[in-house]
Amino acid sequence: MNLQENISRIKEMMGINESSFLRRRVDVNLLDDEFIRYLNYITNYFLKKLDDGEEIEFYDFKRRIIDGIMDNFHGELSNWGLDEFPYDEIYDFLLERYLPKIESRYNSISRL
Repeated sequence: MNLQENISRIKEMMGINESSFLRRRVDVNLLDDEFIRYLNYITNYFLKKLDDGEEIEFYDFKRRIIDGIMDNFHGELSNWGLDEFPYDEIYDFLLERYLPKIESRYNSISRL
């Protein structure tokens, strides 16, 4: 059994999930602020693409927003590169948390 599997097993035994892992390391208000910042930044980026006649795919829109948040908090989540962390699980948690707002924004700009 590798280290990541051991960590996952211990987390399951202790009842620790990705949201508590994330919330212990990142202030939720700061996380929400960063989400809004990335949502606005990516919206502006895709609006420029629309003005240039390019299509925007929902997959690309949501991926760029969540990737931006993950990149911004990578240091806090990985102890500045020293530790492994459950990247995919935290990514999925963030996507689930913000998906309704991402969908709403995408729908509003894709109709323009």
